[in-house]
Amino acid sequence: MNTVLDVLPVGVFVLDREFRIVGINSLIELFFGVRRDEMLRRDKREFIFEHVATVVDNFPLFSERILSTYDENTYVQDILVHILPGGGREERWLSHYSKPILVGEHAGGRVEVYTDVTEQVEAEEHINWLSSHMLQLQEKEKKRIARDLHDELGQRIVAQKMGLENLANHLHRVDALRVEERLREMIRESDELSVEVQRISNDLMPSLLDPLGLDETLLWFKERMEDLYQLEVDYQQLGLGGCSLPKQLEVVIFRVVQEGLNNIVKHARASRVRLRIIYSYPKIVIAIQDDGVGFSCAAPRMGLGLRFMRQRVAEVGGTLRISSQPGQGATLRLEIPFYPDVQT
Repeated sequence: MNTVLDVLPVGVFVLDREFRIVGINSLIELFFGVRRDEMLRRDKREFIFEHVATVVDNFPLFSERILSTYDENTYVQDILVHILPGGGREERWLSHYSKPILVGEHAGGRVEVYTDVTEQVEAEEHINWLSSHMLQLQEKEKKRIARDLHDELGQRIVAQKMGLENLANHLHRVDALRVEERLREMIRESDELSVEVQRISNDLMPSLLDPLGLDETLLWFKERMEDLYQLEVDYQQLGLGGCSLPKQLEVVIFRVVQEGLNNIVKHARASRVRLRIIYSYPKIVIAIQDDGVGFSCAAPRMGLGLRFMRQRVAEVGGTLRISSQPGQGATLRLEIPFYPDVQT
């Protein structure tokens, strides 16, 4: 029986009519961190209290629900089980499904199936977290934009207007050279306002993507980071020449690069960054490597920016990984599937 059970993609317990363990497979050993020979022929109730009690989160509720099926072996049960890490086990979420055995050698017993649903649970938790913070983030962003418009643009526009009114009111009493000097000064201030409008606009949407495309926009952003923060960015793009990317994909890649470089400026204390975008069918690989202070991946920092980077990447079917060691910088690697012949 065990050989047959081992080919299944789920963990399986088979219990006889006395609820002794008569069948088990390798995934159960993996999930619960116990060898097969330590479980076979044991009373499942004893096994639950002697071993599972230290393995399962919220054990009192788990044991109550599991044992109730043994007391009255008549109904199907479907519950979610949280396996705690430790003792060679990984943290997992398992879907427990069990039902009575009605025919055959072990009629009167029970079969229990455990399916690993860790990825689904973590994805749901992530989506729930994003949903709960989305409105708060939107309100925060609206306030930031309103503050920028009021503090940076509104007040300076009012000052420009007052300056023009003052100049108009005293035009007949001011010599031509003074008028020209003041007008040129106001032109310079208008240029600064234009730059500020562009900054706010770029924060909302990378407008250069439409006329320039991804590569030219990233070159512009690289130069901007070098000018503003004296951060040397070694950027290369390989394999995408002639490929037209969907706009959604361009925005995702640009935003990930933007967030990645901004995080480096804020946290890494780096002087150099290596940015590579490589297309090798059927995926685009983006790698951002810095020479900063690094950090321990044993205690990763999951900030708001990183959460939204992961969400953006997941929306286009991609994956994002971060590797780092203290004192040795960090590397962010993004992989996104891309099939030019089927893109619309």
